Amino acid sequence: MPDQKMHETLIKKADQLLKIKQVRDIYENVLPYNEQFRPENDPIDKAFLVSEIILRLGEGPEIEEMAKACDRGPELNIPGSKTKVDLEEYSNRLLQETYKQLLETMDRALQLDKEKRLKLKQPEENFKKDFIEIASSQLYHNFRDRIATGNFDLAKNEKWPVADLSSKVLTGKAYIMPDRDEPVIGEIALQELQEAMRKKVTDLAKQGDLAADLFDIITAKWLREAKHFEAMVNITADDFLKARGLLARPGGSGRRGGFRETQRKEVQQQIDILSYTWVTVEEMEVVEIKNGKRKQTKWRGESKAISLTSRFGQIRTDGSTDAFAWRVRPGDVFAKFLFGPGRQTALLSQKALNYDPYRQKWEKRLARYLAWIWRINSGRSQEGLLVKTLVDAAGMKINKTRPSRTRERLEEALDRLQGDEVITAWQYEAIDEEMTRKRGWWQEWQNCKVLITAPAGITEHYKRIKDK
Repeated sequence: MPDQKMHETLIKKADQLLKIKQVRDIYENVLPYNEQFRPENDPIDKAFLVSEIILRLGEGPEIEEMAKACDRGPELNIPGSKTKVDLEEYSNRLLQETYKQLLETMDRALQLDKEKRLKLKQPEENFKKDFIEIASSQLYHNFRDRIATGNFDLAKNEKWPVADLSSKVLTGKAYIMPDRDEPVIGEIALQELQEAMRKKVTDLAKQGDLAADLFDIITAKWLREAKHFEAMVNITADDFLKARGLLARPGGSGRRGGFRETQRKEVQQQIDILSYTWVTVEEMEVVEIKNGKRKQTKWRGESKAISLTSRFGQIRTDGSTDAFAWRVRPGDVFAKFLFGPGRQTALLSQKALNYDPYRQKWEKRLARYLAWIWRINSGRSQEGLLVKTLVDAAGMKINKTRPSRTRERLEEALDRLQGDEVITAWQYEAIDEEMTRKRGWWQEWQNCKVLITAPAGITEHYKRIKDK
């Protein structure tokens, strides 16, 4: 294990770097959003966070080389046997080498600053703190909503779990099922497959918001990097976790660093569900642009929700693979309308990804819904939405026995969105507080209108698009 002197040296170097204004400004900006990286938890956390800032945001060939070396990790031979002693020794050596890389990064950054050559850039445009770019179509919104809420049923006339995606402008369904080309032989095999697909629906009911986050992250990365319609992007479980605003736990004090295996497996589980989900569009109104002219037409098609060509990971003892890296893109039914002229995209607050998928469902789902509303009503700074609409958008139901609980939770979520600058302000258009004295007052409350003001940056962005 690295000795106490090494710990103290790293912390001292971090303090020296934090005296540099450009480092300190970024550090103070990102620290509030990363509870796991707080120095009060472990002083060494400060050194890891400062090092991450230098490696990920530092410009110049020297920093780039160190970042590549850090991504590769220490070059150590994995012990041949799996005994506790071997693995413990390997873990200690790995941590020792990681700390050496950390110290090298800090020393080089301090030297570059002394030579007036330390430059830090802003985070990537589409994964910065404020917004990411995603799809804005009705199909995309409806599908993501069904995934988030796990709203799939095994209807009597359907072989596989199904969700209705239909609205005024489209008729379609989503199915969780095996590949169409995969043969199913015998009634027993069919029942086993159906049970496996039902299990995925059960998983969605528990972790659907995480699956919806992953769907948004895949779309955002593809929009940023794709050079043609069928281009694939490489993405890892750690990429997903970072895009959600989480930071890997640093090693030290007898613990291993990095994201937890359980976190990576949660990502793997939701990717697996998305890879088994098919979207069938029976009819959808779309706008095509030909020769510079917009033409409204009908479209139909079918594809998987995501197109996944490769999985990479660790081999289990039973020969199967724990896949924590993928080559992937949005399925054809989505990608078709995300590339080239007339593509349909919206800006989603990064906060929607940061919110906890278990404890902050209201905030996460309302942030997604409002992002879609602001896009389709481009340029409108304020929306008047019924309480019932907001409760439905959150995938919740009014507690008719104790409606005050639902009201308090909705208002708490709106306050949080305002405090996090996802929205600028909110208020009831008109409300009679005396209504709460009546029996069944929730029926009147659900028809009250809530006025929600969009951030100025969102309004201006969509106005520029509309003007063009």
